[in-house]
Amino acid sequence: MTNPDTASSYSVGVGITSACNLRCRHCYSGSGQDPLFMDTDLLFEMLARMPIHAVNLGTGESALHPDFERVVDTIVETGIELAVTSNGYSISRMSDDQLRGLHDVDLSLDFPGEGEHDACGARGPTTTFWKA
Repeated sequence: MTNPDTASSYSVGVGITSACNLRCRHCYSGSGQDPLFMDTDLLFEMLARMPIHAVNLGTGESALHPDFERVVDTIVETGIELAVTSNGYSISRMSDDQLRGLHDVDLSLDFPGEGEHDACGARGPTTTFWKA
């Protein structure tokens, strides 16, 4: 895999899983269904064959993929810019070295307070993550 010139390459969003640790009523990810997990060899083949300069992992909570650490480490090692979209769980599961390797972090904060957040059905680690 290479990190090609950004003018002649792609920035892609990749959902490596549909799994999520929350069940927000307004979410489109299908977190109440049986989760799907992307084949990581297929992902790495795509990254090797296409001129890609940036990847955003999102759509589901990426750290719930059984090979999440390898995905992060492999993408960062290639020089491809890596961003993660998370409700906080995936970020909390990453090592300091992995976090330093990220180009961007997008956090999904749906409501300004814990009460509104929990009332919507977004119960769980996100609320306690922000108290840490």
